[in-house]
Amino acid sequence: ILYVDEAGRSTIHYDQLKDKTFYVHRGIILLEFFNKKADEIKTIENVLMYDNDSIEIQHEQLHRFTGLRYTEIIEFSSHNQGEKIVVDGFAGGERLSEEELHKLQEEYLPKHELRG
Repeated sequence: ILYVDEAGRSTIHYDQLKDKTFYVHRGIILLEFFNKKADEIKTIENVLMYDNDSIEIQHEQLHRFTGLRYTEIIEFSSHNQGEKIVVDGFAGGERLSEEELHKLQEEYLPKHELRG
């Protein structure tokens, strides 16, 4: 189980060989997918996930997740061979500032889910 604090953010990374499925047991998470060409990284899709949502992530797919609320993710995956590759310059594994979190929450959460 992955425990993601509100405002917690992972690295931008991919797995060399491992395919996985994320199942959100509880919480709200923003899952971002990226494409990398040369030294440029572009967002290709953002997925907002709530309780009981799931999504498949193929190996070599760049992604990052950010907790918009405290979230518990159950990860189901193929055999863990190969390495997790972190994209240089995108260390992550840190907390967003209050301002950054509030901006993402306003962008992605319905008004009735925002906290005052």
